[in-house]
Amino acid sequence: SHYEHDDLLAPSMLGHTDLVDGQVALLAAELQRARITALIGEALRQGQREGTIRDDLDPQRAASVLFEIGWAIVRRHLEGLATNSLNEDLAILNDIIGRGTMARTEAAVHPKKHRGSAGP
Repeated sequence: SHYEHDDLLAPSMLGHTDLVDGQVALLAAELQRARITALIGEALRQGQREGTIRDDLDPQRAASVLFEIGWAIVRRHLEGLATNSLNEDLAILNDIIGRGTMARTEAAVHPKKHRGSAGP
């Protein structure tokens, strides 16, 4: 919503040079990327401290990937190419990131517990 309703912010974040100088647009995009990536990274590190995010995840790399995925969704909306609302798409992204896409049966989560004694 913030980007959608700001006539200067959205073009600068998308790199449109008709309203905003190209260098300014690039700088704005990089500042926003760094700011949001740092926030995501800190949220992941906090989750690691709390035990809700696995320890072997590199928070900074994961934050960078998550930002780029989220930004692709936001950009698609800003360009008028999306079919769902931005809130719906971001909610789906959050659900997939938080819970994955695999069915979570006990066998899927702990496959070694459910193997027969004859199997490996």
